[in-house]
Amino acid sequence: MAISPETSSVDEPSGSQTAQEESPPGSIGPLYTTPEPRRRVRRRKRKGGIFRKILKRFGIRRRVSGIIVALLSITVAAVVIYAALVVDSLSGINSAITELERILTGIEGDSAASISLNDYERLAEGVENVDKSLEISQNRLILMRPFQTIHPNVDVALRSLDIARALTGSADTMLAGLRPAVFYLVSGDEPDTAIAQISSGDRLVELLEIGRNQFARAQTELDAAKTMLEALPVESASLDIIRMTERLDDFYEQVSSINGVLIDSTNLLNVVLGLDGDKNYLVLAVNSDELRPSGGFLSTWGWFKVRNGRIVEYDYSASTVDSPVSPAADMGNTLGIPNWWIQYRQPIYAAWDGSWHADFPSTAEMAMWYYNNGSNINAPVDGVLSFDIYAFEYILAALGEVELDEYRVSVTAENFRQLVYDIRAFSSGIEPHKAFVAAIYTKIMSDWQEASRDPERNTLILNALLRAVQEKHVMVHLADDGLNHAIDMLGWSGSQRTEPANDYLMVVDSNLGNKSNRSVIRDLTYDVTLLDDGDLSKRLTIAYEYPAELADNDPAVDPEFHGRIDYATMVQIYGPPDSEVVEAPSDISFPIESELHDLWLVSTAFVVPYNDSRRIQFTYDSPAVWERFGRYGRYRLIIQKQPGTRGDAVTVQITLPPETQVVESNPPFTTTYDLDQVVVEYRLDLTTDVHLDLIFEFKPEAVARLDGT
Repeated sequence: MAISPETSSVDEPSGSQTAQEESPPGSIGPLYTTPEPRRRVRRRKRKGGIFRKILKRFGIRRRVSGIIVALLSITVAAVVIYAALVVDSLSGINSAITELERILTGIEGDSAASISLNDYERLAEGVENVDKSLEISQNRLILMRPFQTIHPNVDVALRSLDIARALTGSADTMLAGLRPAVFYLVSGDEPDTAIAQISSGDRLVELLEIGRNQFARAQTELDAAKTMLEALPVESASLDIIRMTERLDDFYEQVSSINGVLIDSTNLLNVVLGLDGDKNYLVLAVNSDELRPSGGFLSTWGWFKVRNGRIVEYDYSASTVDSPVSPAADMGNTLGIPNWWIQYRQPIYAAWDGSWHADFPSTAEMAMWYYNNGSNINAPVDGVLSFDIYAFEYILAALGEVELDEYRVSVTAENFRQLVYDIRAFSSGIEPHKAFVAAIYTKIMSDWQEASRDPERNTLILNALLRAVQEKHVMVHLADDGLNHAIDMLGWSGSQRTEPANDYLMVVDSNLGNKSNRSVIRDLTYDVTLLDDGDLSKRLTIAYEYPAELADNDPAVDPEFHGRIDYATMVQIYGPPDSEVVEAPSDISFPIESELHDLWLVSTAFVVPYNDSRRIQFTYDSPAVWERFGRYGRYRLIIQKQPGTRGDAVTVQITLPPETQVVESNPPFTTTYDLDQVVVEYRLDLTTDVHLDLIFEFKPEAVARLDGT
């Protein structure tokens, strides 16, 4: 029987011989051969069991592989879309803040006293549009929320979106509460009409009271946003995320400050405008030609009474040993005059003579103490206003001129100082120039009252006052300490401010012998080296120029009548707590280190000769001031202007740690030098306080060095 190939292929192992094989021709082979041993073939046991058989039976094995590939593709696509949405939301937050800043900048660019209803509407509409944009971003990411912790950047970005929404919501709520008062202050029929009804205080307070619930609700939203801001885990976030959170924090501070003022506004207006009874204010007219730490020597003083938003009584007088009446002499022993300050024969007068404080609230408190304890007219007073010569020049420029009939003269911003010093030099009597200044101030007050009825002139005066406040030529302090918080947030207080993890600089001169400060030019150069451990090594150079071409044309510089011609000064340099002098000039009085208002200071005295210059230099260290976040570092500096000064030219040079590069700076730097280490330079005019913020990045080798890896 024949054997089929199929059977052979199955039953006969390949390579075996069988009895049916024929022997080669010509040979006689054996009838039988010995078969080779059968080799066992190990078969690999397939896994999967019945499940595998089912897949095979129904032919879906290949489909499962396709499904897995599809799921992976969908996952990758989802991650890409997710990342794109997060990046888009991050961009949206930055765009939102930029848009609000643009609107605010546009409004601030207008005349300060001519904010209109249209400006308010622009801001309100801008906040509403930004809020809607952020809401859309939130809705687009709602399904992604369960996965936001997959990466620190994603987590912080989504949390920041919530914070931005809370901030715009609080701003919207705040503006809604402000709307009735804004609409009242401007003409409803003419939306471009400037604010002009400030004297209508009672109705304004009523309308602000209507909005009080909105302000309180906005504060609740702000508090929630602050809690979320403080909880942001930015340590491992990227620089873009850190920048965004900083912008959110700045925006929070801005909205919170405004809302804080609005919450206190009804109480503040009741006090300032005398709406709940007469209010009396002490006026300190300081001579900034003779500098003191808080603005100038107190040469003239006055008072005024406010009732229902109008000044109803006022008077000015020369400042003498009897005017105002001083407290009992033995009370001077309680003042605690520091050993580096002027030592008076009768210490009680140190409380009135401009004081040793660069912090105006401290000077104002001391002046109120002196005035009230002398049982002077209208004591105890409800607050203090300080005006220097620059402030009165600004107001005179707004008024045009002031006619003094008793002196037969017209006083303008241009001839004001000339008239004062001519009368001081050539008139008879006891300090006649102070009587003249008192007469000018009284007439200015009268003309100001008249001008307030003319919206155009009133706007000019308000703008002049606002400029003077911004430049620290006018400062305000109230007896009610609860309201001083609002005054401080408005920037009217003249207080010394410092913040944790900030460097600080304030240079304060006190003229010790003449009235030459208008002719003395003071420039500051501040060199700072950032050390690896967070400390700072610093060198401050103060350069004084006292040129004859200025002094000879200055009516205040005259050794025959106004004090010796050389400029003698006592200077205080303020810095962060626990700073320490390393090196000081050898040709000046021995510097005295001390602390005041939670700040370190060093004090010394020296002379700048007429038509000459003087340069002094201090080297000192400050501990743990700059911060590091991963591979980024941040240095912040506050430079405060001395009240009563025109505005120093300031050069700041910051030497960064080794192996770093600049990432971001606000304000923009002037230039950089890439030497052994990067040096960043700023050139500033100190007409107002300056806040400097510099972010830099460490190279990988620097990060390894700092981390000890």
